[in-house]
Amino acid sequence: MYALLDYITERLSMTGVDPTTLGVLTDSAKKIELFLGHRIRVRNQQLALQRAADEVKARCDFNKFSDEAIVILDFKMKLEPLYFREKTVDHYGKRGMSWHGALVRYWTFVDEKGEAVERDCILITYAAVTTSKTRMWSLH
Repeated sequence: MYALLDYITERLSMTGVDPTTLGVLTDSAKKIELFLGHRIRVRNQQLALQRAADEVKARCDFNKFSDEAIVILDFKMKLEPLYFREKTVDHYGKRGMSWHGALVRYWTFVDEKGEAVERDCILITYAAVTTSKTRMWSLH
């Protein structure tokens, strides 16, 4: 990737292009690097979650029951209203509705005639939306 960006920058520099264009190219390269770093973090997180899920499922298979669950909390961004002009009082992240999500994942066995015949994965999702200025919230 860097070789390609260096090649494009070199070619554009030789043509005497406007420096702003080179600045846009440099900014784009930084954004590409940030995106690739994000993708690596997401993949590592997915692998760790899958490993944890596999371990819980294996213990459920072995014990014929499970008393464990995986809980994933996601602190999402605020939902903000769109205004033509921003009021000073609404500045610094104090406006909008906060929303957060939680996923509870656990496994159970359906037991017939004393034998565990089926493992079910149960997913329960929760969403909490608040317009409160405080950061405290709970799921009921």
